[in-house]
This record gives sequence, C-alpha cells and structure tokens, in this order.
Amino acid sequence: TLKDADGKNIDSVKYKDKAPWPKSADGYSASLERICPTAESNNALNWAPSVLSDNYDSDPSGTPGTQNSAYAATLPPVIDAVTFTPEISMPNESVTVTTKIDDASLTEAILSYRIAAPGAEEEETSITMKLGTDNTYTATIPGAKANRIIRFRVKAVNKDGDARYFPHENAIRPALSVY
Repeated sequence: TLKDADGKNIDSVKYKDKAPWPKSADGYSASLERICPTAESNNALNWAPSVLSDNYDSDPSGTPGTQNSAYAATLPPVIDAVTFTPEISMPNESVTVTTKIDDASLTEAILSYRIAAPGAEEEETSITMKLGTDNTYTATIPGAKANRIIRFRVKAVNKDGDARYFPHENAIRPALSVY
C-alpha cells in the first residue's frame, strides 16, 4: 500500500509469488516495479522485475526516488507463453519459436537470438516474426553447429513504441535456451 504524507491510501496492490507475477522479484534480489503508472495496479502484467544490482549486498536493486527501470507510458503488448520445437535440437537443425500476442496496437514482433559456443558468444541476431492465425507469431532460428546453445527471446512493440520482452530483460534468466 502506498500512502501520502497524511497517511491517506494512494494505491494498493496484492501480489503473488507465482506466475504471472515476476519470479525475479520473489527473493532473488530484484524489486517489483510498476510498468505503466496509468494502467491498473492489480494487473500482474503491469509489473516487472527491476534491474539487478551488480553488488546487491551494498547496493540493493530497485529505483527508489527515480523513474522505474521497467517504465512504459502505455502498457506494452502481452506475450503469451513462448513455445519452441524441438526442445533439444540436433546439430544444424532449425528451431521454430511460436507465441501468441493479443494486442490491437501491436506494430512488431521480433525474435532475437544468439549462439553460445565454449568460451564465446555471437552477437544477437533479430528476425521479424510472421503473423499466423489467431494472433500467433512464428519465426525460425537457423540450425547451429554441435555443442552450441541457442539463447533467444521475443520482443513485442506497440504503436506508442512501448515494448515487452519474454522473458523480461531484467528476469533472473533473461533468455530461453536450446542445446
């Protein structure tokens, strides 16, 4: 509950420590941050984990007194669960990523990925996801050599330029992975 100097309630929220609430803010050092100040406070999709501190023992995470690190002027598009096949790929086998994004103001859906090899990681590459039926978006990551990890995430942007990532870029695990 947020109160003003006179003790009057300004806003209140009841949150949970399981999905769809951010996991990174559940005892893993991040704070919960409201994304859009004008969107409903009790909507779990209006909350995100704060940027994690490099040294949270002496410098805790969060943004007290400043704009939230997850701030957006409008509520960003909601990315439903992201699925990918295969979940374990063979060398040089492509990986298809699918998600559902229900937002009339969506302007783009992007799949970003990078390949990690022992001792090295490539630069991130982005692919525009293609709209299918029922607001489902799909993109395919080209196959990687053996003994590589493909790390990827989805980004959805609305007409106001506000974006949401899945997984969130401040999440404890900010990418999905395929070996």
